[in-house]
Amino acid sequence: MGGVVIGVVLAVVGFIWIARLAARAHTVIEMADGAATLVRGTLPPGLLGDLQAIARDATGTVELRGGGASLKISSEGLSEGAEQRVRNVVLLMRDRIRP
Repeated sequence: MGGVVIGVVLAVVGFIWIARLAARAHTVIEMADGAATLVRGTLPPGLLGDLQAIARDATGTVELRGGGASLKISSEGLSEGAEQRVRNVVLLMRDRIRP
């Protein structure tokens, strides 16, 4: 009976751990002082340069989760116009973005 309880507890802890990993952004880009800085993850060649152009007029954070058709983009601190520009350039390369 004690083994079953331990097994259930381990399963719940494992599920929570996997769910937290899935919710974490695999790529984070900070935009400040006219520059885009890759804080975590990797980006396809050219994408950081495109984001640099947007960062000249924007300040905030961009987070990417997933890849390809399931790519999710979230941002904080960007104006609506800058956020739309980020979505445009990122979605053009979404098939090359890997989690």
